[in-house]
Amino acid sequence: MNILLVGAGAVGQVYGYHLQKGGAKVTFMVRERYAEACREGLNLYPLNRSAKSRWTATRFEDFDLLTSTEEVAAQAWDQVWLCMSSTALRRGTWFKELACVLGEETTLVLLQPGLHDQQFALSSWPVERLVTGLISFVSFQAPLPGETIEPEGVAYYLPPMSPSLFQGPQAGQVVGALKKGGCPGKVSSDTRKSMTQGSSVLMPHLIALELSNWSFSSLQKSPNLKSASLASKEAIAISMTHNNFTPSMLSALVQPLTMKMLLGVAPMVMPFDLENYLKYHFSKVGDQTRDFISTIIKLGKGLELPVSNLTTLEAALIAQDNA
Repeated sequence: MNILLVGAGAVGQVYGYHLQKGGAKVTFMVRERYAEACREGLNLYPLNRSAKSRWTATRFEDFDLLTSTEEVAAQAWDQVWLCMSSTALRRGTWFKELACVLGEETTLVLLQPGLHDQQFALSSWPVERLVTGLISFVSFQAPLPGETIEPEGVAYYLPPMSPSLFQGPQAGQVVGALKKGGCPGKVSSDTRKSMTQGSSVLMPHLIALELSNWSFSSLQKSPNLKSASLASKEAIAISMTHNNFTPSMLSALVQPLTMKMLLGVAPMVMPFDLENYLKYHFSKVGDQTRDFISTIIKLGKGLELPVSNLTTLEAALIAQDNA
């Protein structure tokens, strides 16, 4: 199986590594300025291993690299995985140009969580050859700020009983390729619903955490936690209505007390510094968080649904950005 991954960041490297372990021929498409570093090979830190071997680097090599659409056009691809943020996916014309050179037998794997990402992809790609995926693992460039790890690489953690979910006509082939390489995956009929609900809960709480200086203890004591819970309920209602999904019970579970308990437990069960990771990663992709909340507010107003708590969070974030 010949697989192209567009983007060799923390997500692309993890999927590429496991696809290669499963026997696939893996190629990354990257910008020219990143190509040289990739040619030297990559270091991965699978954090599911024992504490003794957790920070011993695993080498990831023997993949190919491309830097142009013309190079992509010269080969036939079974699968093309899009491994970048929502905003990067929709920036410029590169995706339309890429879609034009891919063969009719290619399956496109869309991993972006934005509300309009699938619609954007379908403007240039047929639905019968699209698979949407929900990333279930945590991955990041190691070391995180303030840490010391040699050599530098990508650390990742596969949470137990949380496979990556995939939906679409060729989802079984995508899942099969991953599972051969030891990465949990599952075909699902409601991946888009799970992704939409997850983003609706996660994004408001990330904003509240950023407003609390990325400190769990500060957020637990802050009125931002209640605002985030109420904003999540609004976001769930808007996204469910917009996508014509059946009503969800998740909204009833998103309560300040529940989230406060999760904030206390999560750092103790993760094999890495969760606060540090969230600050590092979501500061880097902060444009995606801001894009989400502005989009969901606009949709809510168009649907004449409540957005007051979302608007309050966005206003506080804008004020902090401008301070």
